Amino acid sequence: MKNAGNYKSYATLTYLIGWGLLALLIFLLIPLSYGVVLPVAYWVNQSVFFFSLVGLTYFNAKVLAPKYLFKKKIILYYSLLLLVCLMVISLLWAVAAALNLGELIHYALRPGQVYQPKASSRYMYFYIFFLEISVLGISITILLLRKWLSEEKLRLETEERNTSMELAYLKAQINPHFFFNSLNTINALTYKDIESSRQALSKLSHIMRYVLYDTQHKSVLLNKEIDFIKDYIALAQLRVSLAVEIELEIEVNASNLLIAPMLLLPFIENSFKHGISSKQPAYIYIAIGLKGKTLSLVTKNNIIKKNAYLEKDSNSGIGMTNTLRRLDLLYPDKYSLQINHNSPKDEYWVDFKIELL
Repeated sequence: MKNAGNYKSYATLTYLIGWGLLALLIFLLIPLSYGVVLPVAYWVNQSVFFFSLVGLTYFNAKVLAPKYLFKKKIILYYSLLLLVCLMVISLLWAVAAALNLGELIHYALRPGQVYQPKASSRYMYFYIFFLEISVLGISITILLLRKWLSEEKLRLETEERNTSMELAYLKAQINPHFFFNSLNTINALTYKDIESSRQALSKLSHIMRYVLYDTQHKSVLLNKEIDFIKDYIALAQLRVSLAVEIELEIEVNASNLLIAPMLLLPFIENSFKHGISSKQPAYIYIAIGLKGKTLSLVTKNNIIKKNAYLEKDSNSGIGMTNTLRRLDLLYPDKYSLQINHNSPKDEYWVDFKIELL
């Protein structure tokens, strides 16, 4: 509201300055340059002309343009505008005739000469008409520009509101999906390793604290996101067999960079979904690095056929789909993503880079 008030104040000030300059140049400086004393009737006529232009511009801005121009009634709009311009010219002609302006100006400019009305003096009204059209042209341009800016501002506000609602919906989908997987892991551990299940609950509590509080913001500190990823990996490691080799490389040292919360999680999740097995050797490689403001994530794992974990998880694609949507909304043209899951070695790998804001 404060910005809107400032905008209106600036617009009003701009109009006042514009009209002030017009009055100073056309209605004051130019007549004074004649070098003669002009009659009072001339200044009365100039004042009527000036305020007629002001009234014409105001009437166009408040009545004609909103009612006809903005509603695409173009022919009717310009017909009415022409009619109003001719009415103003008629008014000025009547005022000049009532003041006997032509004769008074003649004697001011050519004292001692007999006054003879000339048809050429009527061409002055073509000049008045041209000035009306010029002022209206500038006014219409400003009105259309202001309307476009207003519509663009409304469009951006609507888009931002829709984006915020969509992001909230997407994050609401991601969070239950993650907790569903984590609770499944803890549930499995309670049957075979009580101590590991307690450790898993501790890790999960840290993760829940992060999700419940930190992810309420549009962005979080990168270091907090990395700590979250570490907790998730530690939780995931508790349920994999010794046959799964996990290699983790994290080289991130940033105290002030921000990132959208839980943005990296689905890529990490997919490594464990596709790369774990209780019956055959498997490996998972995760590397996170930072150069300048560019964060990179590389994951590699072998693809385990007929993974029972995946068969039970009918929503395995939700996290990745929503993450791609979040990237498009939050980081348009600021990320690159390459995914390969059809390599000859049955290897699934992700190469993800993002330019942090």
